[in-house]
Amino acid sequence: MVVHFGSPPADFVDAPYFSQIVHFHNFESLAETKGDVVESPEFSYAGQKWVLQLYPHGDNASKNGRVSIFIASTTPTAFGGDLKLEMKYAHLTLSRNFSKTETFKLGGERWGWHDFVHRQDVTSSNQRVLNKGTLTLEVTIKPDPGNINPFVKESGNSTAFLNDKFADVAFKVKGQIFPSHKIILSCHAPELAELCETFDVTSPMPIDDVEPDIFQLMLGFIYDKAIDESEWRAQAAYLIDPSHHNKSILRAAGKYGICNLKSEAEFWYVRFLELTVDNVIDNLLYADGNNLLTLRKAAKKFIVHEAKNVFSSSYSRISESPALLQELLVMEMAEHMPGNKRKRDD
Repeated sequence: MVVHFGSPPADFVDAPYFSQIVHFHNFESLAETKGDVVESPEFSYAGQKWVLQLYPHGDNASKNGRVSIFIASTTPTAFGGDLKLEMKYAHLTLSRNFSKTETFKLGGERWGWHDFVHRQDVTSSNQRVLNKGTLTLEVTIKPDPGNINPFVKESGNSTAFLNDKFADVAFKVKGQIFPSHKIILSCHAPELAELCETFDVTSPMPIDDVEPDIFQLMLGFIYDKAIDESEWRAQAAYLIDPSHHNKSILRAAGKYGICNLKSEAEFWYVRFLELTVDNVIDNLLYADGNNLLTLRKAAKKFIVHEAKNVFSSSYSRISESPALLQELLVMEMAEHMPGNKRKRDD
């Protein structure tokens, strides 16, 4: 959730960020010796695939008795701009913050810390870092202020957009025909490309669950056509109004596996959304159901600030999910524990 004090300049733009929580269960049994690594499942941000690499006993370049942690891009494409990387504990009141700015270039490189923390500080029961044996880390990626939009796209394929020349597949969306090219789909929308393989390409493949204007935006994005802020503002109602969620570009991007478009749509969702006591639980459940981590983080921060009012007005809905109820209660307890000096990142 973003709060402004005063009127922002006309050319002011918020720097979007991405946050991912990763649970490493049974931490003390994950590895036996120094140099052993475990990798998290992949997660997506700005069209890239990422993993966390955890060395429970440290990597070969670390000091003895340390834990090493890195983030690595597994996508073999260039990522433009400098990013600020922050890693911290994400359990109860404890946090250990590190930050550094690196230029993310080609997949296969990684950024992080050889000596992230002393292993004994993680495993000690006095430190309470582990939650029933689980180490929970939160990684936050923020663009460098000089490069605030990680979603800027190249225009190399845009001239082929809606061009019949060499098109070898077409989509029929509620009567409208959209020519396309398998090679471009396979690079930028593999799930949509695989769908084409299951259909007779001698006739247009029908798409009935997306509106034509949404499909055109989505297809244009696949062809490297950027969606500017004015268009996102035109889509705002579909993004944040629950009655329109099934028609939104966020839903379409998620269904057809266009991860970078989904990330951008979520960024604008959070930017346009005004969280209230009445809608925060609906948005939190929506985020959980659709793996929208930035939205989930914004909703949880709002709940921490407005816990009494949220529990008072929405307890019946919260109690329908015991796991959610437990999580929110732990958050509320942690917020009021003596010595809690966490900064509220609004």
